[in-house]
Amino acid sequence: MPVTNFDVRSQHDLLLASAAIGQAPAADYLITLTANFFLAGAINLNGVTQGHTLTLGTNTQPLGGEYTLNISNGGGTFVLDTPTTTSGAVTFTGAGTLEVAFPDAAGHGIITLHNTWQLGPPTVLKIDNVGANLNNPIQFEGDPYYYAQPNLNEAVDLVGVVAIASFATVDAGYGIVVPTATGSAVIETETGPGATFLLTPDGNGGTMVQQTTLAVAAFVTVMGAAGSTVNVAFASATLAPQVQAAIEPLNAAVANGSASPFVLYPGASVPAIPAGNTLEIIAASPGDYTLPTGPGAPTTAFISNLSAPVSMTVTGGDADGQIVLAGGGGLTFTGGLGAGSVFAGGADNAVTLPAGAGSQAIALGDGNNTIRAFNGADTITTGRGSNFVRLGVLGSTVVSVSADTIVGGTASDYVSTSGAATTFLSDAGSTYYGSGAGTVLGGAGSDTISTAFPSTGLIFLGSGNANVYLGGFDTLVTGSGSSTVSSSASSLVFTESGQVTMNMPTGGTTTVVGSPAQTLSISGSGGGDLVVFGYGAVNYDGYYAGAATVISAGPAVTVRAGFGGGAFIGGSAGGNIMQGTAAGYNSYTYGVALLIGGGNGDTLSGGIGPTILEPAAGTSTLIGGGFIDEFAFRHGVVANAVVQSFTEVHDFISLFGFPAGEAAAALSSAVIAGGDERLTLSDGTHILFQGVTGLTSADFR
Repeated sequence: MPVTNFDVRSQHDLLLASAAIGQAPAADYLITLTANFFLAGAINLNGVTQGHTLTLGTNTQPLGGEYTLNISNGGGTFVLDTPTTTSGAVTFTGAGTLEVAFPDAAGHGIITLHNTWQLGPPTVLKIDNVGANLNNPIQFEGDPYYYAQPNLNEAVDLVGVVAIASFATVDAGYGIVVPTATGSAVIETETGPGATFLLTPDGNGGTMVQQTTLAVAAFVTVMGAAGSTVNVAFASATLAPQVQAAIEPLNAAVANGSASPFVLYPGASVPAIPAGNTLEIIAASPGDYTLPTGPGAPTTAFISNLSAPVSMTVTGGDADGQIVLAGGGGLTFTGGLGAGSVFAGGADNAVTLPAGAGSQAIALGDGNNTIRAFNGADTITTGRGSNFVRLGVLGSTVVSVSADTIVGGTASDYVSTSGAATTFLSDAGSTYYGSGAGTVLGGAGSDTISTAFPSTGLIFLGSGNANVYLGGFDTLVTGSGSSTVSSSASSLVFTESGQVTMNMPTGGTTTVVGSPAQTLSISGSGGGDLVVFGYGAVNYDGYYAGAATVISAGPAVTVRAGFGGGAFIGGSAGGNIMQGTAAGYNSYTYGVALLIGGGNGDTLSGGIGPTILEPAAGTSTLIGGGFIDEFAFRHGVVANAVVQSFTEVHDFISLFGFPAGEAAAALSSAVIAGGDERLTLSDGTHILFQGVTGLTSADFR
């Protein structure tokens, strides 16, 4: 019974009632309209405190006029229970409930819900019969403190309406269409088409409708009791078909009676089911759930179409084959002894598989998830969020598409990334495949690392041996272990102290910077290009390979150019051994090999293809090959060169930077002895042609 009643015959009486309510809000009130009259302007009604009710109406006297009703509630309930013809607006500000209990009680104006807090008591519009009692478009005003973002504290409670989905969207006619078992309930809204609304049980057999930013891309359909269906919303359109395929055996089991579906509330006992049947639990509300354990525990499927940001905590059972499915996410799952599958459609989820837990196939939506798979032997697929994955002792498989952090366990793992994941590989040796912008840190084990176009990965090897294939635009830093590196695109490789064997690229241009602490070995027959800056010793064998550039910063190099030719510059330490192209099918298709000595004691040799041999200062041996060789001498580089296998038919001598007439002067002072001819150039360079005499100006170009 109301504590205080007000009989209202005029707007003045209504204002007096409003003032009285404002002075003593902690009570129930009934404001009765006793006359058929019209109101104008704004009517401000303060609400009552939580647990109390203010009712306007209770008879059939119509309330008309162009008035605006402003309600500032205090956490209680304000009931509109009288017919009205007004087209004025209703503004409901603050926490509490505005209930439309009579047909046309809210007139035909806009109802605005306004709550200034994302957290705390909600602002709820309660509609007793959505079809008959509401002719008003609803405005969800949002939260000005959060830049007008959707506010989950502004909600519509549809009394007696049971939704069969977790989400609804605004259609082109500006209606929120709430699907039900017999059709749909439609709420007119001022919110534009495409907006998403969350549908959750109100705890009294109705449905709460709240706007959300959570995307809905697809639904997974699960069979329930008596032929009913549960539509579980997924934010990931990619994940939903995978989950639907995984759930189909359960749907078939429900259809043929070998699975027993039940609606379960937190803390309730699991009902008995026929022996051998699968238990299907449909979660009725947020809370904590534990799947059956102990001897004879049934295989269990746990289904929640309650959507984020609700809290759902599930502890796994003992039987294998269990399924845990949370549509909107917000799932906290702790694995039990049973193996199975865990699916979450969105939001933020936490999955923990302690030691001894059964292996799980985990597929999560586009939230920020945490997966601690300490036991291992799991298959984990992450969505487009920022995920943390910790692997365990038995070796797991991870498929990542986002900016995740993945930490290997103590066994061999397989990790595939297509986003910007940071991956710490297991010390036991792991396999990694990446096509994104990920960062990889190798361990102490023998790792196999592969990337694919358009990868832009950053890879650091560890102390273990590694086999690396670079298929994108990657950067690799080798470690203290031995490594073999192949590439097919334009990659950058920095070598460290461990032995590195580099295969000639099969495409693109790979740049390698060699460490002073190791010898870099490069070989192969790939058709790609290679650029090497050697701060340590370099052994290069191009064979049938494409063009290469090898430059030493000091240490000696050993070079055999491939058919693509290239430029090769020896180290200043001397002792460089460099050879032009050495094998091939058709020497006329070879690129030119430029061999430039670096120091004392170099040996430069021509190959089957055209070769330029240019000695450094000091003693060098220059050996002609089987095709056109150019013996080049540069002014100021005082060489003491011995030339062997000089063939006047196709070989020649080039002088760079010397004064005009240098060749004639050198020939005029040539010394012939023992079948050899020695030339001395003006800068002090000495050239001894072994087995050759009678050089002429025609031998100079």
